[in-house]
Amino acid sequence: MELESLNQVEARLRRPLWPDFREGLKLYKGQGAGQMTAQARNCESLIRLSEDGYYGGGSPDIFVQYYQLSVCRAVDLLSQAKLARVSYLRDFVLNEDAVNYLPAMVNIYASCSYVCRAFYANRRGVSLAKFDEIERLKVTEKNSLIVWTVGWRIEMTFVARGDFTSDGLDDILLISSGGATKGTMGGAELYLLTRDESGAVLSVIDPEKHLCPDYAGCR
Repeated sequence: MELESLNQVEARLRRPLWPDFREGLKLYKGQGAGQMTAQARNCESLIRLSEDGYYGGGSPDIFVQYYQLSVCRAVDLLSQAKLARVSYLRDFVLNEDAVNYLPAMVNIYASCSYVCRAFYANRRGVSLAKFDEIERLKVTEKNSLIVWTVGWRIEMTFVARGDFTSDGLDDILLISSGGATKGTMGGAELYLLTRDESGAVLSVIDPEKHLCPDYAGCR
């Protein structure tokens, strides 16, 4: 996340998203004659505009928006990170066995109903390997895990560890990014994960945040 210490968090949030392209990302809100535009030039403005309903223009820019937003939110969360008193995640790494312990909800799904199913699977402690049909796995040189499911390719990366909820337990920040192997649909999401015993499936903290906001069937 381009940080050497936690003292740089505020500066990182205000730094241009791309130092060589200070215009940032153009975002839109609304449709037709009343459509508005805005420039997300840094993490602060990207978070604010995204929460206000602004969106990228077309699939490529929407993916860029979601990915950069995940990074920015991870940087923002680092400002509240503490040292964990207890860790059941110290030896957990993103190898091919990780899909047996990652929760189903860390994948990116094409429909709100599938996200809802993953939400309830998260409550029951169902792993990604048991929830979805995994076709192939690859561990990258950057310590990311690429997961291929039917029609999808998702890359998962740990970006930080620590106690982000002030409960004394070790947590992990994970970014999932990718999309359909055929077509342009894709996205990215930041997940806060934890577990309270060794060998257990990890769980997503505050999983309600990852539900589709207008999908009433999962409430």
